[in-house]
Amino acid sequence: MDTGARIRNWILFYLISLVGLLWATFLMASGGWFWVSIWTVLAVVGTNIIILLLRFR
Repeated sequence: MDTGARIRNWILFYLISLVGLLWATFLMASGGWFWVSIWTVLAVVGTNIIILLLRFR
């Protein structure tokens, strides 16, 4: 895989993560769906940590 495709994949991954965090923030701010937003944040942050640990291992 060339460098351009690798960078593009990382940018896409972090954009998807950002959308997940923004959606969870919107759910939390709207007052309802508190636990769904907490679990979404935990899933996104946990996935990012796992990916980074596997990448730089």
